[in-house]
Amino acid sequence: MGHLHVWAAEPPAFVIRRQRLRLARRAVLLGVATLPPVAESLANGGVGGSRRSDPSLPARADSGRPPTTPPGRQALITNRDSLSTINDKIASLGSGDSAVFAAGSYVLGGTILGKPGVTLWAQGGVTLRNGDIDCSGKRGWTVRGLSPGNGFLFAGGRINAAHAGGGWAIANCSFDACTARRGGFAGSAIHLDNARDGDVINCDFHACEGTVVGYYNLSDISFDGLHFTDCQQPYSIQVPVTDDRRYGSNLVWQRCVFAGTGRAAIEIGPTDRPLPGERFDGTVVSNCHFDDFKRLGAPPGDGQLLAISLVGITSIRTTVTNNFIRLGTKNTGWVWPAIEMAGSGDITGNTVVNATYGAILYRADGKCYGNARSNDAANPWRGWLDFPDGHASNIGANADLAEPPVTPPWPARISY
Repeated sequence: MGHLHVWAAEPPAFVIRRQRLRLARRAVLLGVATLPPVAESLANGGVGGSRRSDPSLPARADSGRPPTTPPGRQALITNRDSLSTINDKIASLGSGDSAVFAAGSYVLGGTILGKPGVTLWAQGGVTLRNGDIDCSGKRGWTVRGLSPGNGFLFAGGRINAAHAGGGWAIANCSFDACTARRGGFAGSAIHLDNARDGDVINCDFHACEGTVVGYYNLSDISFDGLHFTDCQQPYSIQVPVTDDRRYGSNLVWQRCVFAGTGRAAIEIGPTDRPLPGERFDGTVVSNCHFDDFKRLGAPPGDGQLLAISLVGITSIRTTVTNNFIRLGTKNTGWVWPAIEMAGSGDITGNTVVNATYGAILYRADGKCYGNARSNDAANPWRGWLDFPDGHASNIGANADLAEPPVTPPWPARISY
């Protein structure tokens, strides 16, 4: 769920950390700088053409129209069906068909088994108690409702999507009070070890423990319109420390909200391992909202309150743009950075409120420009930092706001 940095020189005072770190946030595009190519593509509703190119696979969340009715042949499932009957009905379906769950509360006592190419469709509010959905190792499946709040509600359960591929999707689902799994790392709401080529869209997460979505060897996945409230650590993602290029490509966060985070919102890659280290390529965090952190403890803090931490040490082509990041009132006086980034990329167009450091760059490859910050007297400002190299040219023009910015609305979700 985090990591320690190894510093080549004396670190800033706040970065004396006893153990792993991180936290998350969202900022608002100022329009004062030209966006880098990936960010410009995102602003226009695409993902830069870097993701799924196989026309036989489902369209990205940003393109195409999702179905408004369950696709294919339909098998009706009700809360009067036993778990074995539910799984038999799903098993009887072929690729392109749908298992349609009637609205109601289902006490499972076990696991619903997904099937490749099959849609599990919630026809209204469907509460799943005492059980999970397992789509691990399967391709091209979907678990979804018609709209946010009008789909599956996992009351403590989760979706297992480990080793999934082939254009899968999780949409319009809710996860409440999901308990930590496998020491807190394995994804208490959505387990994604070795998953690739999928989308998680317009889902809500409330009071979930541990790492909520994660953890090992993800690639080519978009997270769009997700709302995390009072969750411990929404994301922790790791890939091999050997510059393994099979993993870590094209992870995209758009239009997400992180409110009341207990530790780190988006944390990927440690900087505490020897080179070549972890490598991520094409990571994007855009148009997200981070606010009201709730890290336990007292000022100056423990070094584990962070917003966006993208520190795979050999990462390339990272974009952090158009996010709003604010500390909130529960950790006043803490020393913390809003954004961390290792490797090459751009931090631009973000608004940061009451952070000690607006951004910290590692390894002198990234650029930080066109951002804005505001601080009150209780939360002193120290700057935008390139560490440990101190290359001033990497820190461009960033604005100091005379007044606190107006709180922007949460980013609008796409229709899906």
